[in-house]
Amino acid sequence: PELARELFHQRTSSYDENLSTLSRRYGPVAVTKSRSRASYWFTSEIMGTMVGLAKRSTDDNGSLADFKIDEALNQHGIETNYVNREWSGVSMVRHRKIVRLLTNDLEKEIQLGACPYYTPALPVALAFVWEKAKTKKCLLDYLLAVERASESELILPDFSDLRVLGSSMQKGWISDQFSQDFITPEEVRAAGPKLLFP
Repeated sequence: PELARELFHQRTSSYDENLSTLSRRYGPVAVTKSRSRASYWFTSEIMGTMVGLAKRSTDDNGSLADFKIDEALNQHGIETNYVNREWSGVSMVRHRKIVRLLTNDLEKEIQLGACPYYTPALPVALAFVWEKAKTKKCLLDYLLAVERASESELILPDFSDLRVLGSSMQKGWISDQFSQDFITPEEVRAAGPKLLFP
């Protein structure tokens, strides 16, 4: 899908190793390292804002105005051709495109349900976040950004202190390490449909 092409690119090592055209074309992918792509500049938090804006736009029948998207992205230091005052050469139109692609894909997801021939937007976005995240704080930043931008609560009431900067719950969650027995493969398989099609 077009969203995946905006967020990822094929690893270039296959070119250096002179592998066949087939492996170059269908080889492994990684988050883009091209500075000319909007997603190069995204943190997990920015991607959370993109997903949240797309959800809000979907809730509003795809009618989220460009200036609302721009306002949200400006809070992350994104402006035309600059990110946090560093030259990016990426226009706001290219940043907005990601939100529009997410919105379109989320709307299709709602319309098509569990269509096996459709790649949902949310797993593509989450794969990007997982690749970009350096710590568990990045994952929490993503979740909180989705909440803020979508203007909806995603965190259960029992865990609401995760929103409080410096709270013992937030510090504990960030410092805890994932372990292999944290979640079983069976639990992952059971959770998948609930996440994709609540």
